[in-house]
Amino acid sequence: DRTPDEWAEWVMQLKIEHVEWMQELPLSISIPHLNTLIVHAGIVPGRTLVEQNPRDLLAMRDLVVDEQCILDGKMDSAVALSKGNSDSKPWAQIYSRYEELHHQNSPTLVIFGHDAKRKLQLYPYAIGLDTGCVYGGHLSGVFVHDAMHNHDILQVQAAKEYAPK
Repeated sequence: DRTPDEWAEWVMQLKIEHVEWMQELPLSISIPHLNTLIVHAGIVPGRTLVEQNPRDLLAMRDLVVDEQCILDGKMDSAVALSKGNSDSKPWAQIYSRYEELHHQNSPTLVIFGHDAKRKLQLYPYAIGLDTGCVYGGHLSGVFVHDAMHNHDILQVQAAKEYAPK
């Protein structure tokens, strides 16, 4: 993790055309014919894309939510966290449980990254692909074959460590 000063230095080195390009990037990519959604970090189950907090799409790793809320399908009280605590669980674990309970006929597969510490995450309806390539781990990808979410994971070992852990 970079210090605030290191982040500020990095940002100041960006060219305006790089900033403008990043501002135009989508926060999610939907692939309807595969019933698949791609996000950088995570989503809160039970909320539409419009209802998602952009910060969660970019930084979430965990959720704090009561089990009864998951069972009832009422996720209004869910709290997204970028760093977990003793009360939180990986958002993808909660998301998959929610989809199993409430969208059995047409669950959406979510593909995400931003969680290198957990490495490859394989849940029924969420696949986390951040396997720490920048830290000397693997570059990972997924090939989704169909709307039933049959898939293959592809991995290539990083050539080197690009940044310290």
